Amino acid sequence: MKNYLIPVEVKLGKTERLRSLMEFIDLAPHNYAIRIYSGKLRFEKAMSLKGKEFYLLNLPFYLTGKIYEYFDFMIDKIKKAGGKYNTFF
Repeated sequence: MKNYLIPVEVKLGKTERLRSLMEFIDLAPHNYAIRIYSGKLRFEKAMSLKGKEFYLLNLPFYLTGKIYEYFDFMIDKIKKAGGKYNTFF
């Protein structure tokens, strides 16, 4: 995570709208983003508004203190999977 400027969006509800995060990811030189919200822990492949594929770490509020560990875990899973999975949890 130290090598990336990662977009992070915090949501109070389980809303699927991530407009500002998507705009950032379209401009970013990488394809990783984080949503902190009230839902379950999930890693998923998503598509930005302009069609760029990216990996989204959906992190529950109570795990925010472990954001670095879970981001690194997600990157490791993506590399091991070779990008073949759409959802990791």
